[in-house]
Amino acid sequence: MAEEKEKVIKAGDILAKGTDFSLPLLTDLVNMEIKIKSIRFSEGKYGEYAVVTLENGEQYRTSSTVLLDQLKKFKEYTDQGMVIVATVRKQKRYFTFE
Repeated sequence: MAEEKEKVIKAGDILAKGTDFSLPLLTDLVNMEIKIKSIRFSEGKYGEYAVVTLENGEQYRTSSTVLLDQLKKFKEYTDQGMVIVATVRKQKRYFTFE
């Protein structure tokens, strides 16, 4: 019988992958038109956040409550395979999609 090979992974390989919080912020894309391919919601230490994957594969995160509310509406469409075209805008004290 062949011996079963032990599965090993280096800690550095795991840490190099980073976490959602190493992703850039969606608000860094203010005034830029983006194409949202998928949306994933999760809970962090300080509350809910979303990770948005763009059509080009780039990922961004946000915990902005206004953006989260809008992304929840968008998710229904991205789950059906649609791509959402939107522009991130800064209003007085918050960000929104247009």
